[in-house]
Amino acid sequence: MIEREPTIEQAAREYFDSRGIVLAVRCSRCVRASRLKLTAVEDEQRLTMKVHYIGPAEEHSEEAVSDNDPWCYRWIGSPFPETPRESLSYGFVRDGAGDVWMDCYAHVCLRDPSLYDKGVRIELEVPEIVAEKRPNWQILCNGEVMMSGTITSAGRISGTIDIRNVSQELITYITDLRRQQKIVISEIGRICDKYHLNWYLICGGLIGLVRDHALIPWDDDLDIAMSFDDYQRFVSAVRSEWSDGRMVLVLPEEYGDGVFLDQMSRVVYMRECIFGDPFERLGKKARTDLHNHLAMDLYILQDAYENRFKHWLQTRTLQFLYGLALGHREVSSFAGNRWEARGKVAAAKILSRIGRHMPLAFIQRRYDAVMRRSTHKRGRSYFQANGYHACVPIRFDKSWFGRGIRMMSHGMEFRVPVQADKFLKKMYGNYREPPFFFYRKPAHWRGAEEEFYGG
Repeated sequence: MIEREPTIEQAAREYFDSRGIVLAVRCSRCVRASRLKLTAVEDEQRLTMKVHYIGPAEEHSEEAVSDNDPWCYRWIGSPFPETPRESLSYGFVRDGAGDVWMDCYAHVCLRDPSLYDKGVRIELEVPEIVAEKRPNWQILCNGEVMMSGTITSAGRISGTIDIRNVSQELITYITDLRRQQKIVISEIGRICDKYHLNWYLICGGLIGLVRDHALIPWDDDLDIAMSFDDYQRFVSAVRSEWSDGRMVLVLPEEYGDGVFLDQMSRVVYMRECIFGDPFERLGKKARTDLHNHLAMDLYILQDAYENRFKHWLQTRTLQFLYGLALGHREVSSFAGNRWEARGKVAAAKILSRIGRHMPLAFIQRRYDAVMRRSTHKRGRSYFQANGYHACVPIRFDKSWFGRGIRMMSHGMEFRVPVQADKFLKKMYGNYREPPFFFYRKPAHWRGAEEEFYGG
């Protein structure tokens, strides 16, 4: 059965049903809990208005459950449907009677299949002590202001948000993205079938297919992997297959004027532009023809040494060389993202300062030479030789990949590892639990939602 490309409305419904929404309430003035005489709240906690109900605009059903999603509420009210957690509903506090109060800036993560059709109802009670200050207030959905005003009197504020009007630019971007991804995936599949090459969908795309039987709605990045032998044959094949320039394979040394992004090769679709720039960290030095084009990362599955010490030495050397190459990245955003531990942040900064005084071409030649040391060792394992530096040392059983299994989603046919579950567990641990709500966003999207992710 051939899947049709989704419409904007279908994409929006899928996005909100799977991801949910971040609902935020702001108030320009706040009052200390001690003045409101709340008994179960610290005096230092600043509170404003009482929250009576946040959830679907119509009566909710106890059967509306978001399975396997511990980060989201279906609704909040008095009392909470479950024990509240600060990370889940930051800024909301219960008093001794079980009533819910909000801080001057509070948010809650909501997910319910009825939200898209029914909207979200908000009810806030304004006490006299707050109304006296005539504060301004706003209600935001995914960072976009949906309701606002000035409080002039005590009483109840209520309203319904139609989330079909939320994040329209983002939904349009994702819909266009899927259309272009279908073109690229079809072309990669065609070449691999023609030259008898094995390829596999990995990372977030694979998680979606295995966990949800569909691509993750908020994931705008598809990653593929090949063995080193097949990768070399793929590089040779596309030189003639893509001679018309509709697509290009960009190697690590071909990003621009001596600038470094990472050791990843990327398939770039050149026929159309798209919002979102995977090459933004290249800055002004990047090739101008690359910016704002769809790109897919191409991982190399290299043979791994069976000897643990040799594998350790090879992969640590690759990480060392990667750190040196960071000195040639024009936009240095690795701290806090690429090197999680403080010691690694310090090491990355030191290596990058040393590396900026070394020719990038020399560093990349050394990286390629070290990566090739284990070629054709014919061991039982692979490692991702050009991937995210922290994951380079991880070894994967070759039998998990095999010739791959075909799976469909969004009208695209993918090849996935024959033991995808084992690969994902080794890579991510408990990959079946959705990520914390604020990380459910496209990697290359910069919009109103950005304020919820710390910039």
